[in-house]
Amino acid sequence: MRNKILVALLSFFFVLGLSVDAEAQSRKKKKGKQRPAKTEESDSGSQRSSSQRSTRASEDQSFWTKDKLVYDLLGDFRISGAGPNITILKFGLKPAVSYKVLPRLSFGIAPKIEYYFWNIVDQEDINEFDLGVETFGRFQVLESIYLQAGYDFNNGIFAFTERTWLNSAVVGGGYMTGFGKWRYGAQALLNLNEERRDQYGVIEVWFGLTYNL
Repeated sequence: MRNKILVALLSFFFVLGLSVDAEAQSRKKKKGKQRPAKTEESDSGSQRSSSQRSTRASEDQSFWTKDKLVYDLLGDFRISGAGPNITILKFGLKPAVSYKVLPRLSFGIAPKIEYYFWNIVDQEDINEFDLGVETFGRFQVLESIYLQAGYDFNNGIFAFTERTWLNSAVVGGGYMTGFGKWRYGAQALLNLNEERRDQYGVIEVWFGLTYNL
């Protein structure tokens, strides 16, 4: 009797062990089938991240980006004499924006407004505004130094005549120092037109700020 009971118990534990082992193997198979799905999800996530990185890289390398814009805000204040009886007060403002077609080469445009006050002894004083625009190309030689050449269009009253245009090519450069994207300094331009030199002087000097040079 005892032997029969022992055989029955052993048979029961043997069957139980086989069922547990079969269930464990089935669970392993299910996990194995689910793993490729996770791999596919990770692959799709890596593909999305790589596509996002490539999109960002293409945006950084694209031609039209705000990071390539350079802004200037320049001014000119000067007191000079034109003979013993004439004193001239000049104030000018020249904002500018240019675009970097290459890391060191940019092209831009700068509208200008200049105010003149003529004090003439024993005569009525004269107030006069000149308006203009400058187109230019700029090459950055060093971090703080650049060369510039352009063409100036100016509309004003020259030599007390009627309002007219007086245009000239200009060449020169600038020095801007500072930290980060904001810098300060000066710009000097040589007038290549003789009539314009008689009106504005041989060299025009502008002082001010530059952003993202």
